[in-house]
Amino acid sequence: MQISKKLMDAFYAKEREVLYAADGNLEVSFAWNLCESTVNNIHHGEDPRVWIPRFISITESRIADETDGEVIAAYREAIELAQIALSD
Repeated sequence: MQISKKLMDAFYAKEREVLYAADGNLEVSFAWNLCESTVNNIHHGEDPRVWIPRFISITESRIADETDGEVIAAYREAIELAQIALSD
């Protein structure tokens, strides 16, 4: 399975997990959705060594604009998952 598919599946699962939790945080769910969409938009035809750093850069810029600690934590986790995927 491609790295992009694995990451998109992981981000989608995180989005759904947060969305359907008893105390579902829509902002955090949306952050995971943005991560999934970003991977979907930038991975086509690119080597993971190219698009994963781009994903990380985009996500880091979202962190810089964010004030919600839970959303920031979600973005940081997404970056960590991307880094792990790149190292596998």
